[in-house]
Amino acid sequence: MTQLSREQLYFSYIMGELVFSTSLNDFLDYFGEDNIKELLAIYNEPLAKKNIKTNEELLKVIRIDFEKMIYALLEIKNKKAFQVISDIFNEDKNKIIEIITGLEGKGIYHLGFEVNQPMDLILYSFNYWINKFNLYFNSAGNEIKIVKLFRFPASQAFQKRVNAYVEIMRIWIEIDKHEEMLELFDIYHPVAITMNGKKSMDRPNINRLLAGDNIWHYAIYVDNPDKVKKLHSYFKILSVQNTIYGLPFQEIVNNTHDGSLYTKIINKEKKMELEFVTELVRHHNVDFT
Repeated sequence: MTQLSREQLYFSYIMGELVFSTSLNDFLDYFGEDNIKELLAIYNEPLAKKNIKTNEELLKVIRIDFEKMIYALLEIKNKKAFQVISDIFNEDKNKIIEIITGLEGKGIYHLGFEVNQPMDLILYSFNYWINKFNLYFNSAGNEIKIVKLFRFPASQAFQKRVNAYVEIMRIWIEIDKHEEMLELFDIYHPVAITMNGKKSMDRPNINRLLAGDNIWHYAIYVDNPDKVKKLHSYFKILSVQNTIYGLPFQEIVNNTHDGSLYTKIINKEKKMELEFVTELVRHHNVDFT
């Protein structure tokens, strides 16, 4: 297991304390009861389709998404690509490393997962935990801020996989003068509101936190399309040779909406999914202001 630096441990502590010291009442105090009612009225149609119909249900999904995003940010800040590949592939990692090359010291490109709220509400509530984090962390001269975002439809292959329309939003977050990226999926289907009480669940690891999310994944950036194709061919062989592996897509996915080309593989025993992605087209990402 990779050892965390003192800075990372401090960061982890701050993030953890924010999660476990924030109750639904804190959210209600921040948003205001009248404001929550107004949000339910404004976003009535998309929220009703997700089976979110009351103040408490809306507060809960905001709280759950808040927790997911904090832990996802912590995960990509602390982990490296080599560690994730080792966790998922064990002795099968050598061929992958041989294809990719230059993996040493490389970070995770992003962590993708489903959110419960419509994207417009995500942006509205996102400021809450950023502001709260900055109150804790500002004394050290560091702040979190959103620097850019990009919204686009998921590929047809992805939407077919989940049997619903999906909007994706990538959010680049600056912390400690480094940018980290989260990839959020708004899947147009009812959400399961499972959090009971006013406080969070017991301290989870990332696997437990996203256990109900069948499409959460790590993503590693690959520098050219040929390497993605070689990886996909290898994954096809690997999934036949060893049944613990599975391919969510039998063909490489080309999402024309964001200009990406990617393949994915799942370790079914560990319930971990890994994406290898490259960009065919560079988009101008929208600044968050």
